Amino acid sequence: MLTLDHPTAGFRDYSISAASARVALAQLTCGPGPERSDPYTEWAIRFDQGLKRVDERIRVWSRDAAAFADEDLEAPSRETIVRAIEVINQLKLLVMDRVAPATATLLNVKGVSLGSGGEISLELGSGPFAVTYRIESDGTVTELFFRNNRLIRRDQIQR
Repeated sequence: MLTLDHPTAGFRDYSISAASARVALAQLTCGPGPERSDPYTEWAIRFDQGLKRVDERIRVWSRDAAAFADEDLEAPSRETIVRAIEVINQLKLLVMDRVAPATATLLNVKGVSLGSGGEISLELGSGPFAVTYRIESDGTVTELFFRNNRLIRRDQIQR
């Protein structure tokens, strides 16, 4: 960084944009930190952890298809499992690095279930609002929107 008084005098550039700058995150040991006090960040972390648990459950189902015979359930097809993981990855992308408007309802991961025909349902909800992603045996995904336990909209998700 050069000054107008001495154009050839060299001063060390301490700015963050300097080529020699090193940035490190300081870990706060006490008190509220920006990561812990931001409601959106806290929700995004919980949402991501919920999606990871759902993803792991679906992968367990794909590895142990014989366990379903004991429960009179049909194992999900390979196409259903692949499509369910795609839906989870799409939800992760929607949440990553985005800030929701203050008026938005942030849904929480409620769980994942397996239907008798091998369908997989991923449930999200918060208060009176809920969204269910139903993945059929052929890979078709239906998004169901609920308010106060009543279906208000149904959409097909295209690949």
